[in-house]
Amino acid sequence: MGTRNPHGAKISPKMHPKKSPAPALWRIVEVCVGVIVAVLVSSLLWPRYARKEFMGKMQLALEELRKGLESRSLFFLEHLKPSALMHAISPRR
Repeated sequence: MGTRNPHGAKISPKMHPKKSPAPALWRIVEVCVGVIVAVLVSSLLWPRYARKEFMGKMQLALEELRKGLESRSLFFLEHLKPSALMHAISPRR
């Protein structure tokens, strides 16, 4: 016969109150190890100069994307009939 709680329900040995801190402690250890690994990786494998280089390249890529979208938009608007544009932006009934 297993252990019972005050309401009469059986308590699994895995969930026994005396053993309940163990999973919490393991979770704390996992989080601490994850933080330590993240700090080590960010400081050793991702040097500070690489961050600046990455941001510069990302800025160039986004600028090129913006120019491409602007040219596509202008092309679309130049070849669109005004009546079609008004139909596209008017509220539907």
